[in-house]
Amino acid sequence: MRFPKRVFLSAVLGMSIMFPQLAASASASTGQSRPGLEIVVFEIADCAYCDVFRNRVAQAYKQTDFYARAPLRFVDLESQGTAGMPLRSAVSNAPTIVVLYRGREIERIEGVPDARLFFKFVSRLLEIYG
Repeated sequence: MRFPKRVFLSAVLGMSIMFPQLAASASASTGQSRPGLEIVVFEIADCAYCDVFRNRVAQAYKQTDFYARAPLRFVDLESQGTAGMPLRSAVSNAPTIVVLYRGREIERIEGVPDARLFFKFVSRLLEIYG
């Protein structure tokens, strides 16, 4: 399943407006020793969409330079849950891709974006936070 382009484009346009404010507030926060950007993918077992993201998008992403600057990890919602995760809201869909900056959620994608759009999304985040 492809991520609807208009939803993604709306998110990108919205982020372009919101990021300067987020970047300013993030840099003003007290010094946390957490890495810059981290991508956490919440998934569940036997989820076809999760498998598509893992096998197509995540595999390709791990071969890019982005991966070193914004590492990606998977969390099983059923066995690990979201306890202790600094999320803005509950995770209700799988997969849900959450971007953390210095340990705090800054963006989220629910569903499966295609690799090209996902890379553009991460590239924009790295321009701002990276």
